[in-house]
Amino acid sequence: MVLRVGAHGEDFAEDEVVARLAGPGLPVPPVLARGEAEGWACAMSGRVRGTALDDLSGEAVARTLPSLLRALDAAARVDIADTSGYGIRGPDALAP
Repeated sequence: MVLRVGAHGEDFAEDEVVARLAGPGLPVPPVLARGEAEGWACAMSGRVRGTALDDLSGEAVARTLPSLLRALDAAARVDIADTSGYGIRGPDALAP
């Protein structure tokens, strides 16, 4: 688990929506709880381990490319029919 703290609680609300919509083909950790403490927004999330693409060697990127393309394909197939608007979404999946 990971405790995330930041100034913008709406970011964590957006993460909650994305985790709910992502489906099995995308490694998006669930947001288990959100709240505020002393003026800071916080969220408890599941942890996903891995290495950022920028930190991989050229050879490692080449090995990773098939799974990256599968993840992009899965992202393109996410059903967003129950969402609306653009920008940061709240827990109801609606954005301004």
